[in-house]
Amino acid sequence: MTPESVVMPLRDRYPSEIAAILARYPVEEKRSAVMPLIFMAQREQGFVAASAIDEIAQLLDISSTQVASIVGFYTLFYANSGGMHRIQICTDLPCALRGADEFAEKVCENMGVKMGETTADRQF
Repeated sequence: MTPESVVMPLRDRYPSEIAAILARYPVEEKRSAVMPLIFMAQREQGFVAASAIDEIAQLLDISSTQVASIVGFYTLFYANSGGMHRIQICTDLPCALRGADEFAEKVCENMGVKMGETTADRQF
């Protein structure tokens, strides 16, 4: 990845892919393309940069807050950089009752990180 590709807008990097995604939806419902566009933006860097959120919002005539809320809601989207591989451990009530919290602590301890941190080798 070159420094230019980091700052170059999505429209300039993926014009035909964006057009193909938008073509799948009626013009009046183009906001439905938000998730495919987020996937496209995340594919290159492993997370969705704030500039990509703003650009997707402009493409779809919705607010950046609406795009950011989708990125924040779904666990398959990441708003910040992290390791090459991401480990997710379910900690909802049923999982917690079966020891998920203790399991998560042990995984972190074994990897030498705290919850939400990235290993020194940037792998996890």
